[in-house]
Amino acid sequence: MSPGSKDKRVLLNVSIILLLILFATFFVSAILSVRRAQRLRDDVCSLRLDESSFMEVSKISGHYRGWVVSHDDAQASCSPEGCTYEMSVENPITKSLAFMPRTALFARLTIRDNKLKGRSLMIAQQTGHQERAVFIEQTADPKLTREWQIVSASKISRVGIEVSQGSSILFKQLANSLRLSCLLQVVDCAQPEKVLPFLAQRVPQP
Repeated sequence: MSPGSKDKRVLLNVSIILLLILFATFFVSAILSVRRAQRLRDDVCSLRLDESSFMEVSKISGHYRGWVVSHDDAQASCSPEGCTYEMSVENPITKSLAFMPRTALFARLTIRDNKLKGRSLMIAQQTGHQERAVFIEQTADPKLTREWQIVSASKISRVGIEVSQGSSILFKQLANSLRLSCLLQVVDCAQPEKVLPFLAQRVPQP
């Protein structure tokens, strides 16, 4: 074997090793993002609607580097009197590779009068300019008289389940059924019922 051929073989082997290391690093990062998403889901579920305080919610937001959401183009502000936090966990692979849909878990927590008044979890995917999202939401709004209802917005392909104030057990069950494995892009999550199996039951709303 000529010295040139040997050098090429060594270079090829080094390139393969580097690619394997890069792949393993990305894969481990993706696994860790799913575990972090699971912790975020569990932390949101540990809160108590209309009971948990501004301090409790702020602690969770700080842990996940959350941000304050503004409304009606107003300057973002946050206090025990009123605040909406949003947090996210994103798969670093889909964030880095443009040909894959960006996938993330979002959590939103709303405070009014020093009490948690709303919470939601959403798995969102973005491919180019197209977005789709599946969510579950629980609100203290007394206008929601049913235990749950399906809510959708066709313009942005957004569908989910809205749960009433007294249905915290159902909210937790739905949260635990959200397929966080969608963040790994190893399962089919193109249809909403693949992300949230409850949507496939087709049961009549109560």
